[in-house]
Amino acid sequence: MSLRDDIQTLAEGVRNKILILDVERLCGLTVQPWWDRGDLQKRYVQKLTVIREPRTTIVCAKWHDSPDIIQFAEWDKGGRRKFLRNVHNLISQCNILVGHNANNADVPWLLADFRFPRIGYKGSFEALPDLPPFKVVDTLAHFRSRYKTGLPFKGLDAALQILGHPGKTDRYDAEAMERAVAGSIEDRERLLAYCAGDVLGGQWLYDRERPMMK
Repeated sequence: MSLRDDIQTLAEGVRNKILILDVERLCGLTVQPWWDRGDLQKRYVQKLTVIREPRTTIVCAKWHDSPDIIQFAEWDKGGRRKFLRNVHNLISQCNILVGHNANNADVPWLLADFRFPRIGYKGSFEALPDLPPFKVVDTLAHFRSRYKTGLPFKGLDAALQILGHPGKTDRYDAEAMERAVAGSIEDRERLLAYCAGDVLGGQWLYDRERPMMK
């Protein structure tokens, strides 16, 4: 059974526009002085040592009531500036945004990407306006709040496997992202497919747990 096979639909009459979303990022790079390897164990990253900040490079999403996966990437035509505009416009249309760890990762990362340029990115930047209000449903926060230590493994892949679904078919690969940003078509396709799979898995978790959510 694939993740797509068991995705549910909302009851007729529900009008909320629910967006399931996941992002992938390029990691940051820094230069750290050190005398001994122990100096690096609890290092503090200072701005002056940063070569490149982490930044969002892929966003995949789907409307809850649609089978189509929406895919945006920094390397799409129009570059990062158009990429962020597209994502901003998409989120502006939703009433509810669903994601796994969305409160601490996807949403704050994107909000900052919309407002601040990223060190190390040499293209043009345009600060975008505030988004219209929307509610975030964080499935990871739900697992932590409801099940606490009763469910010791709460990551997306682990939760899917525990609940009887196949889980992720791939793993995030930082080196693949480096190659994708540099122009590798194969790595771009692989990372987009990986992100899209997380969206499908995220909707399945949301549908399963929705009756227990506040």
